[in-house]
Amino acid sequence: MTFRQLAVAALLAAGGLFAVAGSASAANNAISTAYVNARSCAGTGCGVLYVLPPNTAVEVISVSGNWCQTNRAGFPTAWISCSYLSALQGGGGGGAPAAEAPDVNFCFTGPAGNQICLGTGGVSANVNVPATKQVCFYSLPAYTGSELCKPAGYSDNIWDLPWRTHIRSVRVKGGASVVMCFSTNFNGYCRTYTADRADIHTQLRNHTYSVAVN
Repeated sequence: MTFRQLAVAALLAAGGLFAVAGSASAANNAISTAYVNARSCAGTGCGVLYVLPPNTAVEVISVSGNWCQTNRAGFPTAWISCSYLSALQGGGGGGAPAAEAPDVNFCFTGPAGNQICLGTGGVSANVNVPATKQVCFYSLPAYTGSELCKPAGYSDNIWDLPWRTHIRSVRVKGGASVVMCFSTNFNGYCRTYTADRADIHTQLRNHTYSVAVN
């Protein structure tokens, strides 16, 4: 048994979780017994990093009270209530501590990555709100100076002053696009921007008479 394996075994025994036999692997010395929250620190008030499914092997690297600090391949180091872990091999230790209030969370993921979680921490949700489709115009280069924003669907074939003579840069947001033309009624030199432009084309600088945001 390596020094590292001996150290892990000592930590587990000191924490009262379980003893590790000489043949146990330090890389996978525990297994979860239920769905349980894997948290950023040792306490139920700490943030949930992920939910550990039952029958999942982890490495216990330290013990603090009734909390085990664990490694799981491909996931960040996290703290799990030792009550929800048991030894993969060996036995004869002090046994698992008395169970505390359940620390379980179930998460459901829907379209666009929207997620709702139910559990001991209450109800939480992560909702991906689509960015508003709009274009913002600026009177100076590099998105500085005065700002004017227009939503998708806006169109004007002859802009009011002062903006038709005061545009130098544009920001395109939420997957929008904008058509800008030198003359009224979308005539003359025109450009379509589908991304931010820190300094618009020379022909349109301070001379954009018709605009359509899509």
